[in-house]
Parts: sequence; C-alpha cells; structure tokens
Amino acid sequence: MADRDSPNINVGILTISDSCYNGSATDRSGENLKHLVETGKLIKGTVVTKDIIPDELDQIKAKLLHWSDHLKLDLILTTGGTGFAHRDVTPEATKAVLEKEAMGLTVAMLKGSLDITPMAMLTRLVCGSRGSTLIINLPGSTKGSSECFQIASVAIPHAVDLLRGHKYQVERTHSALQAEHNLSQHGHSHGHSQEKLHSSSGLPRSRHNSSGHQSSRMSPTALPHPPLLNDGDKGNNHHHHHHHRCHAHSKSVISPVVKVYCLFYVS
Repeated sequence: MADRDSPNINVGILTISDSCYNGSATDRSGENLKHLVETGKLIKGTVVTKDIIPDELDQIKAKLLHWSDHLKLDLILTTGGTGFAHRDVTPEATKAVLEKEAMGLTVAMLKGSLDITPMAMLTRLVCGSRGSTLIINLPGSTKGSSECFQIASVAIPHAVDLLRGHKYQVERTHSALQAEHNLSQHGHSHGHSQEKLHSSSGLPRSRHNSSGHQSSRMSPTALPHPPLLNDGDKGNNHHHHHHHRCHAHSKSVISPVVKVYCLFYVS
C-alpha cells in the first residue's frame, strides 16, 4: 500500500499499440495501470491523462514531450512497443526525449523478469527523466506491465521527490532508511554477542549455517520476487511472442538489504 504521508503523484498513462489505436483490440493493460494508480495499491497518485497512440516514433515523442514539458506530469507510464517486432519503437522514442536515463529502474524490472524466464533478456524497457518528469516504459501485456509497475513502485515516490525538489520528503526517506540500517546492524551485533556468551559459558549454541548466521534467517537471495513477463502481446494481443509460466506472487517483498542499498545509491 502507498505511503499516505507522501505527496500525490500526477500520472499520465500512454498505451502504444496499433491494434488498440485502430480499435481491433481492447486496451486492457492501460486500464489496469489506471486502476492500480487510482486504488493506491502501489503509489499515491492521480491519473491526470490517459491516451492511446499507434506505434509511430514521432507521435510517441510528441506525446512524451507534451506531457513532460507542458502538462508537467510527475510520472509517465507507457505500456507496449518494447519488444522486437518491426513496429516496436517505444524505447527509441523514449530515449530521444530523456535528459537522464535511470538504469537502476530498468535493471530492477529486468532482474525480476529474468527470475521467471530467460526470454526476459529480450525486453527493451527504458526509464529516465525529462525535466521534473519520470518516464517508465512497461511491457504491453496486462500481467507484465502490472508486475513491472509493482517492482518500480518501491522507488517511484522517492524518485519523484528528488525530481520535484521535495527536500522534506527526501530527508524523511533517508532518515527512515538510516534508522532501519542502524536497527539491522544492532541486531547483527547482538547475535554475535550472544554467540560469544554461549561459547564462553559452555551453554549449547544454536544451530548455524556455514556463514555463521542462524539457519532460521532467510538470505536476501532467497526472498521471492514478483513475476514479470516480456512485452508479450502488447497488452492486447498486439504482438504474439512466447507464452511463459509465471509464479503467483501478488505482493513485492523488499529485503532490508535492498532498502539499505537505496540509501547509498539513491541520493
């Protein structure tokens, strides 16, 4: 659930699909993203505008420029046009308007996808910013776009705060991450102190794994990841790619390690 204390995020949702534009397919992915934003399940936001355009490079660029420079949206989510089909040009159009590329967001979504299928290496998602607007490419399938949005949503509010210069919110996030890091470090030190106490007193020691930590702890690599799909059917059977098996995780699990990394790598 989104943080209710964070500022509201103004969102634009852009479906890029020839079939949706000409009416031969229904824009399921765009409507689903709109629903996710409006229900506040992932971020605290309002869908200010939503549109469907064909897979035309110039039209995509023009729409992204208008929404960034004139409407000055906080966040633009595109869905569709990120595959290998001849008409898939969303990444190229997005790169043409970006001022800064956000590889971290792209890598996070790619990693989640590769945890499910090696075919995810074919995805071509692009993320970045123009002015104070964050632009994120999502797959065209309803499932793939919602799951990628779920992963990116962890960092979206903080990214928007940084782009908008919301100093109080930025400092609040950093303080929370630092406090959690300190708590984690304290617990780690306490665990080692307990181990030394048991060793010196001759009391039986708790079972540990080879790394010296209690075996009941789950390692960060053992945490489940939300499943992702590649660009599939562009959300509306626009392109037919591979059909992949997906796990049924409905909530993202963010480990303390990931949150600590955010503290040092997201300034």
